[in-house]
Amino acid sequence: MGIPMAVSAQRMRNRWYRVLLQSSWARGRDLAEGRRMGWVHRPTAESLWDGESFWRGLQALPQRPEWSYQDDAPSFYDPLDAPQVVVPGLADRYRQTWLGAEAGVRSLLPSEVLKPDRSYLLEAADWVTTVQRSRGLGWSHLRSVMPGHSQRTPLEMLPTHSWTREPFSETCGGLRRALICSLLWPGQIQRAKVAAFFDASDYTGVAQTAQAWLAIVAALMITDPDPNLVNSLRVGLRHLPGHSHIRAIGEWTYAEFTAGIPWGDWMQKLSCRCHYYPVDHVVPNVAWILGGLLWGRSEWQRVLPLISQAGFDPTTRSLITGALFGLARSWIPALPAGVTRRLVHQADDTLACARLHTITL
Repeated sequence: MGIPMAVSAQRMRNRWYRVLLQSSWARGRDLAEGRRMGWVHRPTAESLWDGESFWRGLQALPQRPEWSYQDDAPSFYDPLDAPQVVVPGLADRYRQTWLGAEAGVRSLLPSEVLKPDRSYLLEAADWVTTVQRSRGLGWSHLRSVMPGHSQRTPLEMLPTHSWTREPFSETCGGLRRALICSLLWPGQIQRAKVAAFFDASDYTGVAQTAQAWLAIVAALMITDPDPNLVNSLRVGLRHLPGHSHIRAIGEWTYAEFTAGIPWGDWMQKLSCRCHYYPVDHVVPNVAWILGGLLWGRSEWQRVLPLISQAGFDPTTRSLITGALFGLARSWIPALPAGVTRRLVHQADDTLACARLHTITL
């Protein structure tokens, strides 16, 4: 039975309302001021809601004070590595990683706009281009700027208009490519870490550290026949330098969870520590990935709704988290058959590329 048109329209208005609030908050707008003025409230079925006027009103709100932080100091990652580890069932785990990432991206979209034959992962991440660019190239020559790709934020994923053009969408987010570095160097933590570090060389030190951290986590998970998502993330943090801002925000998040702090209270603290896009938003994204897995008890149905909350890059967080679920062989939602076939083919190409790297060592 289909969804009644009135209910479907209301869901879409609510989705738009949330996405516009998230994006405005990520840009540093003081939404509390809008609430005090009495016009920032959820649209109802009876009200005539003009999304464009609402958006323009949000962009006219004052800015919150900027968040300042100390960038990570440059770190040298030793490219030397132990012999390659044999990973049983590697091909299957590659495919599950791609399928999990696709499911994570699709979890952000309302059912009304999902298409059964369309891969949102291949639009939202630069995995294919990364694999192609890495063929025959040293990772030290790989750079993160890839014109023609976009961040694919929720504003872009939904059917949008020019007035919602997202200014942070000029290139694909590097954090999404970190897992590919581990897939290209299966079981080799140091090489995966170096690959991610160099891939992020056009970003700030804290972004480089964040990509290296995710590559370490994935490399650890690949070598574990029964990986634990949260433990892998925590062990990955301990591989980072002690001065790392990424390590500090991750360990703080775990300490808050261990102390029994409710999710909502932790979110409030995080929003005070990490303000908005003009500063490096990779820090709260990292915290949100770990926090979602902790408070969601590593269960897809609980984690993904938490991951998609608030501003910054919910698409990035959902994509990475879904991929980690797939890599861990945890439960992920079933995908349409056409999308599954397409992604399995891409994953097999990635596996072939990884084997090529192994042969040419």
